[in-house]
Amino acid sequence: MSSRRSTGLQIAQTIVDSVDILTVFQRTSNLALFFLHEELVREEEEKRKHQYPEQFKQRLRTFAGYPYDTIDKDTFDDIPEQREAFYEELWKKGGFYFWLATYHDMLSNIDANNAAYDFWKKKVRARIHDPAVAEVLAPSSPPHPFGTKRPALECRWFDMFNDKHVNIVDLRTNGVDHVTKTGIVTEDGKHHNADIIALATGFDAITGGINAIDIRSASNRALRDKWSEEGVRTSLGMMVVEFPNMFMLYGPQGPTAFANGPSCVEIQGNWLTDTIVGLQTRGTKRIEPLRASEEEWTSRIEDDVNKTLFPLADSWYMGANIPGKRRQMLNFVGGIPAYAEALEDVTKKGFEGFKLSPTAENL
Repeated sequence: MSSRRSTGLQIAQTIVDSVDILTVFQRTSNLALFFLHEELVREEEEKRKHQYPEQFKQRLRTFAGYPYDTIDKDTFDDIPEQREAFYEELWKKGGFYFWLATYHDMLSNIDANNAAYDFWKKKVRARIHDPAVAEVLAPSSPPHPFGTKRPALECRWFDMFNDKHVNIVDLRTNGVDHVTKTGIVTEDGKHHNADIIALATGFDAITGGINAIDIRSASNRALRDKWSEEGVRTSLGMMVVEFPNMFMLYGPQGPTAFANGPSCVEIQGNWLTDTIVGLQTRGTKRIEPLRASEEEWTSRIEDDVNKTLFPLADSWYMGANIPGKRRQMLNFVGGIPAYAEALEDVTKKGFEGFKLSPTAENL
């Protein structure tokens, strides 16, 4: 198993009981969070259903579109004992709570981030018997600021390394030299036998799927070429200069990877539907952002991300996991409420920054 992120983790913890030997080749520690699997009894399920309407409203008021959000307090506003108790409370809830419902400076203050990492490390190391393995999986120093790469959700990832048939190879100190018909040879000359090699090495996230389609502008320019030459640029994360009447949902420079998917798409879909109907009513058949609108949106994202710790990690958030790909933040980092406000602001200003036309030529 050659693993970098969540796919490898999820495959490994699923197949671990079905294989004779499982060897994980890890380059970067996965700062995963425990997924609290809860089976609901009928009475509890019915009780929670009554909470859905309020939760659906609440998710549109939170940064990531979940029914919880960071608290209005800095990490070091609390004394150590209070901070420890708060971390414990989040940890017991499982899932993304420790990432998205924590102190609001965790992703912008490196000292605050280190405090969160130290707690995570303590919790994880308590589950790993071998200190050497613990150092590989939960290193003394964070491999990157906690939460600047999306934490995977796990239920037995760290525990399975206590099993005798599970091994881990730290590629930071002992890289892969070559692959044979029967396994993998590391730089120290050791041959690791393998019947199956699972390559869970990541994806060209955010833009890869779109660039795989040969999307052409009115002047026959490929979208992938435009982004390769200029960097990813959009207006509102939904429209692109030179591509009139083309709309993207859950794509580059939208909240996308920093949001609950359905919440993001709902906001975009509702605004887009209202926009199309409204423009048709006034006789508009063609809409295209002006370059200034595209530049303003891209600059806003750059300004916002530079106030955070995200640029310190070589993540797919930043496009840094693909050789040759331009390094830039590929998502809107202002949160769901700020994004919804930006959409409404465009509507209120009569689509200032966009070229509207009553004819649909050159589409």
